Amino acid sequence: MLNEIIAINTVEDLLKGDLWEYVTLKEIKEIIGKKECFGMGTTKKDENGEVLFYQKDGTTRFYWIDPETFKTKHIDNEEEKFPFMAIYFPGEERQEFKIKGDLEEEILKCLKKTGYKDAALFLEGEFSKVKLSAAEHLPKLGTESEMKFKSFEKKEKSNWKAGGVYTENYLKELSYGGRRIHLHTANETDKIGGHILSAKCENLKLTIYPIKKIKCMHSDLTVHSGKIDDTVLVFTAENLGFSNTENVKILIRADEKEYTEIIELKKKESKKIKINLGRRPRSEEHTSELQSHSFISYAVFCLKKKKKNKRKKKKYKNETRCANQA
Repeated sequence: MLNEIIAINTVEDLLKGDLWEYVTLKEIKEIIGKKECFGMGTTKKDENGEVLFYQKDGTTRFYWIDPETFKTKHIDNEEEKFPFMAIYFPGEERQEFKIKGDLEEEILKCLKKTGYKDAALFLEGEFSKVKLSAAEHLPKLGTESEMKFKSFEKKEKSNWKAGGVYTENYLKELSYGGRRIHLHTANETDKIGGHILSAKCENLKLTIYPIKKIKCMHSDLTVHSGKIDDTVLVFTAENLGFSNTENVKILIRADEKEYTEIIELKKKESKKIKINLGRRPRSEEHTSELQSHSFISYAVFCLKKKKKNKRKKKKYKNETRCANQA
């Protein structure tokens, strides 16, 4: 059946500065296998840029758009990190249109004919008067706050490929600023691309696929198995989720002192953490209190949303939802 999206992280969290979760190109290739698919995202490079990829008719393309030049570059480093990626897997159900005129207006006209409230879009053909943007810099939560985008315009008519979504139910997961249409594009002739702000269709094929299900995948962090060994606190940190995470700050409070540990946890990975307290806690009673409470309120994951519980799942963590449930 398919007609589903796998989203690594969400656009909403990404724009809030959640660049600490990621998947690698190798992991994306494992997810998609040889199935037909297309999608969009961004990278963890300092100049984040935009990503468009598609796998159709035996051809696979992963494009990164450099926000400095808007030039497209093929991504072939399997360790490349992506803090957001939306991957759409088409099914048999789809509708095709030939369109000409204002891009957004024509897409909305065609969507009205399909009746789809959430749809994946793939476009092939000629655009002109294309206005693009690209993320030059996305702030990382806890370190900085300034977000920078650049813009670019190509007036001449040329051939493009574009992929993305139209959504009413999944705005937070798949789009931003209330925009229902979110498209990334690449021009293979001129080797430029970016996020489409507006364009004129000259001779364009639009394929619309329904989104029937979305699965948002995140890290899922927990600490457990804590004990005091003389002056050393020993416990296990574990990532039970489906994406990797880094810059995880674990904060321990004991005897009114704070101890921190910064770690990275790949998906399904666990690490034993040892923190030297300098001395044994003041009493056996205090030791017991530390053992029972450190992992509820004192061991704080300060990743992204500063989780304050032993284990607190994000709203869309590793969750599958159907369109009619939204």
